[in-house]
Amino acid sequence: MKAITTQYKGPTNARGSRIIAKAEGVKAHTVSYDHSLNADENHEAVARGLAVRMEWLKLNDRNEHTAFAEDYAEGTLPDGNTRVFVDVSRHTVLEMLKAQLADCRAEIRALETRLGE
Repeated sequence: MKAITTQYKGPTNARGSRIIAKAEGVKAHTVSYDHSLNADENHEAVARGLAVRMEWLKLNDRNEHTAFAEDYAEGTLPDGNTRVFVDVSRHTVLEMLKAQLADCRAEIRALETRLGE
């Protein structure tokens, strides 16, 4: 299951405010803070940008990316500064369930083999 974290970084003498998006095995995606958006919108926009760059968002019939809010659930870590976006799209959940089903079937076969001995 894919997860993206975003974190706000305040301005320094060298750089302005920015949001950094990260995901396991992926180069970080840093975007300057857009003051025309609120904090939630900034975090979502940067996370969506990373998902698009990595081609994690599916294309619909009109060759447009699916709505980010439909495919990702959002939460905040206890530090209050880090947001987490988790892929909960039907495709991802279906693939996860198929993998779990395969594991269950393997366990059943192993149990049947032991019981049949």
